Amino acid sequence: MIAIIGALEIEVAALKEHMSDIEEHSIADVSLTTGKIGNKDVVLVLSGVGKVNAAMTTATILHEYDIEYVINIGTAGGFKEEQKVLDIVIADKVVQHDFDTSVADGAEGIGLYSSCDEALIKKAYRLLEDEESNVYIGTIASGDVFIGRDDQIQLIKHNFKDVIACEMEAGAISYVCNRRQVPCIVLRSLSDNATKEGSEMDFYTYAQKASVRSAAFCVKFINE
Repeated sequence: MIAIIGALEIEVAALKEHMSDIEEHSIADVSLTTGKIGNKDVVLVLSGVGKVNAAMTTATILHEYDIEYVINIGTAGGFKEEQKVLDIVIADKVVQHDFDTSVADGAEGIGLYSSCDEALIKKAYRLLEDEESNVYIGTIASGDVFIGRDDQIQLIKHNFKDVIACEMEAGAISYVCNRRQVPCIVLRSLSDNATKEGSEMDFYTYAQKASVRSAAFCVKFINE
Protein backbone atom coordinates (compact mmCIF):
# COMPACT_ATOMS: atom_id res chain seq x y z
CA MET A 1 0.00 0.00 0.00
CA ILE A 2 1.12 3.55 -0.78
CA ALA A 3 0.52 6.32 1.77
CA ILE A 4 -0.22 9.85 0.54
CA ILE A 5 -0.21 12.67 3.08
CA GLY A 6 -1.55 16.20 2.62
CA ALA A 7 -1.90 18.93 5.22
CA LEU A 8 -4.89 20.85 3.90
CA GLU A 9 -8.40 19.75 3.01
CA ILE A 10 -8.03 21.19 -0.50
CA GLU A 11 -4.82 19.17 -1.05
CA VAL A 12 -6.45 15.91 0.00
CA ALA A 13 -9.74 16.61 -1.81
CA ALA A 14 -7.87 17.21 -5.08
CA LEU A 15 -6.34 13.74 -4.93
CA LYS A 16 -9.50 12.01 -3.74
CA GLU A 17 -11.05 12.95 -7.10
CA HIS A 18 -8.70 10.42 -8.73
CA MET A 19 -9.48 7.51 -6.35
CA SER A 20 -11.87 4.58 -6.70
CA ASP A 21 -13.24 2.05 -4.17
CA ILE A 22 -13.18 4.79 -1.54
CA GLU A 23 -13.73 4.03 2.15
CA GLU A 24 -13.49 6.64 4.90
CA HIS A 25 -11.81 5.81 8.22
CA SER A 26 -10.57 7.43 11.40
CA ILE A 27 -7.72 6.00 13.48
CA ALA A 28 -6.57 7.74 16.67
CA ASP A 29 -8.28 10.94 15.48
CA VAL A 30 -6.48 10.73 12.11
CA SER A 31 -8.83 11.12 9.13
CA LEU A 32 -7.95 8.86 6.21
CA THR A 33 -9.37 7.41 3.01
CA THR A 34 -8.46 4.03 1.57
CA GLY A 35 -9.01 3.10 -2.06
CA LYS A 36 -7.23 2.69 -5.36
CA ILE A 37 -5.39 4.87 -7.85
CA GLY A 38 -5.22 2.83 -11.00
CA ASN A 39 -4.51 -0.69 -9.73
CA LYS A 40 -2.53 0.44 -6.67
CA ASP A 41 -3.90 0.34 -3.12
CA VAL A 42 -3.48 3.71 -1.41
CA VAL A 43 -4.29 5.36 1.89
CA LEU A 44 -4.84 9.10 1.66
CA VAL A 45 -4.37 11.02 4.89
CA LEU A 46 -5.28 14.51 6.07
CA SER A 47 -2.55 15.42 8.54
CA GLY A 48 -3.43 18.98 9.45
CA VAL A 49 -0.94 21.83 9.38
CA GLY A 50 2.46 21.76 11.08
CA LYS A 51 5.16 19.30 12.05
CA VAL A 52 3.49 17.89 15.18
CA ASN A 53 0.31 16.97 13.29
CA ALA A 54 2.37 15.57 10.42
CA ALA A 55 4.59 13.46 12.70
CA MET A 56 1.62 12.01 14.60
CA THR A 57 -0.19 11.21 11.36
CA THR A 58 2.82 9.58 9.70
CA ALA A 59 3.64 7.46 12.74
CA THR A 60 0.02 6.31 13.01
CA ILE A 61 -0.22 5.29 9.34
CA LEU A 62 3.10 3.43 9.38
CA HIS A 63 1.96 1.55 12.48
CA GLU A 64 -1.47 0.61 11.11
CA TYR A 65 -0.62 -0.28 7.50
CA ASP A 66 2.09 -2.11 5.57
CA ILE A 67 3.35 0.92 3.62
CA GLU A 68 5.60 0.51 0.57
CA TYR A 69 6.44 4.21 0.42
CA VAL A 70 5.05 7.61 1.46
CA ILE A 71 4.26 10.57 -0.81
CA ASN A 72 3.85 14.03 0.70
CA ILE A 73 1.72 16.15 -1.64
CA GLY A 74 0.38 19.70 -1.59
CA THR A 75 1.58 23.28 -1.82
CA ALA A 76 4.86 25.04 -1.04
CA GLY A 77 6.36 28.51 -1.25
CA GLY A 78 9.15 29.00 -3.77
CA PHE A 79 12.54 30.23 -2.58
CA LYS A 80 14.24 31.06 -5.87
CA GLU A 81 13.63 34.28 -7.78
CA GLU A 82 13.05 32.49 -11.10
CA GLN A 83 10.40 30.13 -9.74
CA LYS A 84 6.78 30.61 -10.78
CA VAL A 85 3.46 29.61 -9.31
CA LEU A 86 2.57 25.97 -10.16
CA ASP A 87 6.20 24.95 -10.71
CA ILE A 88 7.04 21.59 -9.12
CA VAL A 89 9.49 21.08 -6.26
CA ILE A 90 10.90 17.69 -5.24
CA ALA A 91 12.94 17.35 -2.05
CA ASP A 92 16.17 15.40 -1.96
CA LYS A 93 16.60 16.58 1.64
CA VAL A 94 14.32 18.36 4.08
CA VAL A 95 15.63 20.60 6.85
CA GLN A 96 13.62 21.66 9.86
CA HIS A 97 14.73 25.28 9.74
CA ASP A 98 13.23 26.16 13.13
CA PHE A 99 15.17 23.41 14.96
CA ASP A 100 17.83 25.22 17.00
CA THR A 101 19.97 23.81 19.83
CA SER A 102 22.89 26.11 18.98
CA VAL A 103 23.09 27.47 22.54
CA ALA A 104 24.35 24.03 23.57
CA ASP A 105 25.68 22.60 20.31
CA GLY A 106 26.98 25.59 18.36
CA ALA A 107 26.39 25.93 14.61
CA GLU A 108 25.80 22.18 14.26
CA GLY A 109 22.62 22.59 16.33
CA ILE A 110 20.91 24.72 13.68
CA GLY A 111 18.58 22.67 11.47
CA LEU A 112 17.56 19.03 11.58
CA TYR A 113 17.90 17.14 8.29
CA SER A 114 16.14 14.11 6.87
CA SER A 115 16.36 12.58 3.41
CA CYS A 116 14.06 11.38 0.65
CA ASP A 117 14.44 8.22 -1.39
CA GLU A 118 16.85 8.60 -4.31
CA ALA A 119 15.14 6.02 -6.54
CA LEU A 120 11.73 7.67 -6.09
CA ILE A 121 13.23 11.10 -6.83
CA LYS A 122 14.82 9.88 -10.07
CA LYS A 123 11.57 8.26 -11.14
CA ALA A 124 9.58 11.43 -10.41
CA TYR A 125 11.99 13.66 -12.31
CA ARG A 126 11.90 11.41 -15.39
CA LEU A 127 8.11 11.58 -15.41
CA LEU A 128 7.85 15.31 -14.79
CA GLU A 129 10.63 16.75 -16.93
CA ASP A 130 8.38 16.82 -19.99
CA GLU A 131 5.67 18.82 -18.19
CA GLU A 132 5.04 22.50 -18.97
CA SER A 133 5.94 23.54 -15.42
CA ASN A 134 9.56 23.74 -14.32
CA VAL A 135 10.77 21.03 -11.94
CA TYR A 136 13.26 21.79 -9.14
CA ILE A 137 15.07 19.24 -6.99
CA GLY A 138 16.83 20.29 -3.80
CA THR A 139 16.48 21.06 -0.10
CA ILE A 140 13.05 22.04 1.18
CA ALA A 141 12.86 24.02 4.42
CA SER A 142 10.17 22.91 6.84
CA GLY A 143 8.98 24.73 9.96
CA ASP A 144 5.99 25.64 12.08
CA VAL A 145 5.60 29.13 10.65
CA PHE A 146 4.25 30.61 7.42
CA ILE A 147 7.21 32.29 5.71
CA GLY A 148 6.52 35.74 4.26
CA ARG A 149 8.56 38.38 6.13
CA ASP A 150 11.93 39.42 4.78
CA ASP A 151 13.72 38.68 8.07
CA GLN A 152 12.41 35.10 7.99
CA ILE A 153 13.52 34.64 4.39
CA GLN A 154 17.00 36.07 4.99
CA LEU A 155 17.55 33.89 8.08
CA ILE A 156 16.69 30.72 6.17
CA LYS A 157 18.88 31.75 3.23
CA HIS A 158 21.75 32.50 5.61
CA ASN A 159 21.49 29.18 7.46
CA PHE A 160 20.58 26.93 4.51
CA LYS A 161 21.91 28.29 1.24
CA ASP A 162 20.53 25.58 -1.09
CA VAL A 163 16.83 25.81 -0.14
CA ILE A 164 14.42 25.68 -3.10
CA ALA A 165 11.09 25.95 -1.23
CA CYS A 166 9.50 26.18 2.18
CA GLU A 167 6.47 24.54 3.82
CA MET A 168 5.30 23.20 7.18
CA GLU A 169 5.06 19.38 7.26
CA ALA A 170 7.65 17.61 5.09
CA GLY A 171 10.37 17.81 7.75
CA ALA A 172 8.33 15.72 10.15
CA ILE A 173 7.04 13.28 7.53
CA SER A 174 10.47 12.53 6.10
CA TYR A 175 12.04 12.36 9.58
CA VAL A 176 9.52 9.75 10.79
CA CYS A 177 9.94 7.79 7.55
CA ASN A 178 13.72 7.82 7.97
CA ARG A 179 13.40 6.56 11.54
CA ARG A 180 11.05 3.78 10.41
CA GLN A 181 13.16 3.03 7.30
CA VAL A 182 10.25 3.61 4.91
CA PRO A 183 11.04 5.34 1.58
CA CYS A 184 9.41 8.72 1.05
CA ILE A 185 9.17 11.49 -1.51
CA VAL A 186 8.02 15.10 -1.20
CA LEU A 187 6.20 16.18 -4.36
CA ARG A 188 4.69 19.67 -4.17
CA SER A 189 3.48 22.47 -6.42
CA LEU A 190 4.25 26.14 -5.74
CA SER A 191 1.31 28.24 -4.61
CA ASP A 192 3.48 31.34 -4.12
CA ASN A 193 7.08 32.56 -4.05
CA ALA A 194 8.28 33.61 -0.61
CA THR A 195 11.03 35.81 -2.05
CA LYS A 196 8.55 38.08 -3.85
CA GLU A 197 6.66 40.88 -2.12
CA GLY A 198 2.99 40.14 -1.55
CA SER A 199 3.43 36.40 -2.05
CA GLU A 200 1.19 35.65 0.94
CA MET A 201 -1.73 36.85 -1.19
CA ASP A 202 -0.68 34.52 -4.00
CA PHE A 203 -1.07 31.59 -1.59
CA TYR A 204 -4.79 32.20 -1.16
CA THR A 205 -5.21 32.81 -4.89
CA TYR A 206 -3.31 29.77 -6.14
CA ALA A 207 -3.50 27.16 -3.34
CA GLN A 208 -6.40 25.38 -5.02
CA LYS A 209 -4.68 25.31 -8.43
CA ALA A 210 -1.40 24.16 -6.86
CA SER A 211 -3.22 21.39 -5.00
CA VAL A 212 -4.82 20.16 -8.22
CA ARG A 213 -1.45 20.24 -10.01
CA SER A 214 0.29 18.38 -7.18
CA ALA A 215 -2.46 15.74 -7.12
CA ALA A 216 -2.27 15.22 -10.88
CA PHE A 217 1.50 14.67 -10.73
CA CYS A 218 1.06 12.30 -7.81
CA VAL A 219 -1.42 10.20 -9.81
CA LYS A 220 0.92 10.12 -12.81
CA PHE A 221 3.78 9.06 -10.53
CA ILE A 222 1.78 6.19 -8.98
CA ASN A 223 0.37 4.96 -12.29
CA GLU A 224 3.80 4.83 -13.91
